[in-house]
Amino acid sequence: MGSQLNHVGGGTKTWRPITLHMKYHPDCESPLYSLVSDSDPALANHKSLPEVQVLFCIFFG
Repeated sequence: MGSQLNHVGGGTKTWRPITLHMKYHPDCESPLYSLVSDSDPALANHKSLPEVQVLFCIFFG
């Protein structure tokens, strides 16, 4: 979906892919959004679509 420029220390930076995972749930009437980090993938931070859009604009301008 996009790339994020990560600082890895010592002035080094790396590009890493950002992925979007979608799952179909027939009982849901509206989409649910959550952000997951690599450090703790079991912990999902639930967000609204406007919150996700703002975060995306902050990182990818």
